[in-house]
Amino acid sequence: MYDVLTRELSDVKSDLSAGKLESAKDKFDFVKSETKRWADEIRITDGSYQGIARKIFKHPYQVPEDILQRINVLYGQLNKVEGELTKKLEKSRNLQARANAKIKKENKEV
Repeated sequence: MYDVLTRELSDVKSDLSAGKLESAKDKFDFVKSETKRWADEIRITDGSYQGIARKIFKHPYQVPEDILQRINVLYGQLNKVEGELTKKLEKSRNLQARANAKIKKENKEV
């Protein structure tokens, strides 16, 4: 799952650099929700009795540390990309607002 999410996150970054803000926003929302869902599943699984381990070993399942670290790394990357996306979306909105104000001003003068 980590590989899929990092690949999708790299697609978001490439869309951002290409200026495809709507596509980047949609993909980012998907990656963010799936990362949260995956992390929640991992946290539920950690320390619980899952599957056949419950019947054979009679001890709770412990999620490996590297998977927990991957989740933290992915959240860090998400925060970084979210900041970039927010800046670019705000810049786009400001440019659109300026263009609309300019058109409105020109229409008043005529």
